[in-house]
Amino acid sequence: MIPLKFLRDFSRLSRKRLNSENDYLKFQEFQAQAIYQDLNKIFKLPHDSFVIDFGCGKGGYTNFFSAKFKKVLGIDFHVKQQVSEKNIFESHDLLNYKNPQKADLIFCSSVIEHVKNQEGLLKSINENLKSGGFLYLSFPPFYSLGGGHQLKPFHYFPEKFAIWMGKKSKRIDNQVSGYGNLFGSWGLYKTTINKVARLLTKNNFRILKCKTRFLPVNTANIPVLNELLTWHVEFYCQKP
Repeated sequence: MIPLKFLRDFSRLSRKRLNSENDYLKFQEFQAQAIYQDLNKIFKLPHDSFVIDFGCGKGGYTNFFSAKFKKVLGIDFHVKQQVSEKNIFESHDLLNYKNPQKADLIFCSSVIEHVKNQEGLLKSINENLKSGGFLYLSFPPFYSLGGGHQLKPFHYFPEKFAIWMGKKSKRIDNQVSGYGNLFGSWGLYKTTINKVARLLTKNNFRILKCKTRFLPVNTANIPVLNELLTWHVEFYCQKP
């Protein structure tokens, strides 16, 4: 059973997350606390591990993990270059990134649904992960209620109608022409649990666990209905 206080705090932070960069950071760091418990339970990573936050965004997850692991690197195409005692942020193209030091864990949350070349992303992750290393990959499945992001629930309709409704309701800019440029230089692609599971297996990742984020009922493993019922899916994987 999920504590009522957790649900209240999650709901409050989720509503406020778009108000400012600081609010978004707090929302990410709050989620990271809960995710870390599962990471620790499933992967059992030591404190001296090297972690890469692959597509770190504003860096909330990176900030939290920097207190749990010895070296944490956050990379993203739009992130500001920054080096501190706790962590490092570097601007990189995720698909062409190569780090001379292979990571013990690559953390990739809410990224793959915004990448057109999803297999290319997984190949890049694989290349930057050491043998026996771990991958945490998560995203909201497209056909779940929240899978349309700003366009929910219009994403259940044809794309042109969803975009038109998004503009009509002033949720998106008039310059948006389709899912491909929904967020300016990055888009939204129809990403499903089954598709990502196939891509992970194809790219030599062993799926240790697939589950629904923060819920006691694992809707991610329900045949057929998993795509509709899973608000956010988590894959815990290992590179052989």
